[in-house]
Amino acid sequence: MLNFSNHKYSQDIAQHGFALAQGVFSPAQVSSYLDLLKTVAFSEKSSSKGGIRNLFKKIPELSALADSETIKNLVSPILGDQAFPVRAIFFDKMPEANWGVAWHQDVNIAVVNKVEQPGFCAWSVKEGVYHVQPPLTILQNMLTVRLHLDRADAQNGALWVVPGSHQQGRWSELQIAQLTSPAHLCCVEAGEVLVMRPLLLHRSYKSTQPEHRRVIHIEFANQTLPAPLQWYEQSRNLVEL
Repeated sequence: MLNFSNHKYSQDIAQHGFALAQGVFSPAQVSSYLDLLKTVAFSEKSSSKGGIRNLFKKIPELSALADSETIKNLVSPILGDQAFPVRAIFFDKMPEANWGVAWHQDVNIAVVNKVEQPGFCAWSVKEGVYHVQPPLTILQNMLTVRLHLDRADAQNGALWVVPGSHQQGRWSELQIAQLTSPAHLCCVEAGEVLVMRPLLLHRSYKSTQPEHRRVIHIEFANQTLPAPLQWYEQSRNLVEL
């Protein structure tokens, strides 16, 4: 079992906001996850979006991935042993669903219900699930795990990140427009995992080649929301138990 509790891994996350975990999942494991994803029957409309929201609800078998020792070994050194998954999305950048995303931070969280609370703003609904922008302290105590099911590089829309940008809190549109910091291209092989802070500035370009860039994106947190607000994934799991 790989162990990522070493000092360098935690230091990279703290200093740069991201780290690449190599040799994590075997080709056979990647193939098994792809087989599970194929069980979802996309409508023409949802297929054009290039992914699946509310992933664990639609494919419950994949929720075991978030609880696996492999993923826990990546999350626990950063968030502690009590961390839990709060949102899961599948992305599939391909010729039929090819997109680019400008510099941004992941500042929305998925919750069960809409309850106005101080510091929570910009409410929205995505595929029937409420999303909201929480206070900065909540975002600072989250971690994103991106399991790559295909190689990602400059030709098929790999992520570009700005190392250290997560340390500057929430960036305004003006600050992003004036960005001069050097960016880093995150080339990732199939079976490798890119771990990053949601506040890390990142972007991706459209793919220039007709290949998949499939990613299972899981967000983790280590603190509950102020009642009666509840994380979407955490509360759903409690109901199922």
